[in-house]
Amino acid sequence: RGEKKRGKWNKEEDRRIIKLRKKGKSWEDISSQLPGRTKVACSRHYDQYLSGRT
Repeated sequence: RGEKKRGKWNKEEDRRIIKLRKKGKSWEDISSQLPGRTKVACSRHYDQYLSGRT
């Protein structure tokens, strides 16, 4: 695996997470679409910031 990405999430990453989650994708699948983001990071970001936007 590549380097872990830290710091702010950009709007494109947010859009991707929301779109993939709506399709029922697992956090493993979602993180594979977001280079440098782990499945745990994706899950936490979604739960904290995006779950109300879907």
